[in-house]
Amino acid sequence: MNRPLIVALHGVGSSGPDIGAALAPLAAAAEVVALDGCEPFDGGGRGRQWFSVSGVTEADRPRRVAGALPRMLKRLDDLAKQHGVAREDFVLLGFSQGAIMTLAIVAQGFHAGRAIAIAGRLAAPVVPAGLHPA
Repeated sequence: MNRPLIVALHGVGSSGPDIGAALAPLAAAAEVVALDGCEPFDGGGRGRQWFSVSGVTEADRPRRVAGALPRMLKRLDDLAKQHGVAREDFVLLGFSQGAIMTLAIVAQGFHAGRAIAIAGRLAAPVVPAGLHPA
């Protein structure tokens, strides 16, 4: 792989083509694969989402993210196979809800490669294995 492979995850209500267009200036330096969210956007229209935000609370956000992870990881594995690389060779780039997914993938040890999270946050605190929050 000569150029980095950036896998871009959009924000809620947006789409792969939207974030792909925003990252088009990187085309000379990197290959950008912009994925569509796994679900139709709760708010209607043509947008997508990685997990539902309808009625989301701080208490159930981690559960929703965890529920979306298996589909996301399968897509990343399929993409790695298509490109003949390991998942760790990707640069994961997430914006907003895509950043939440990116951070969850990294924090839970599913991606040991490079990651960029823009305008996102952790869905739940990260606690090192064997430790318990006070």
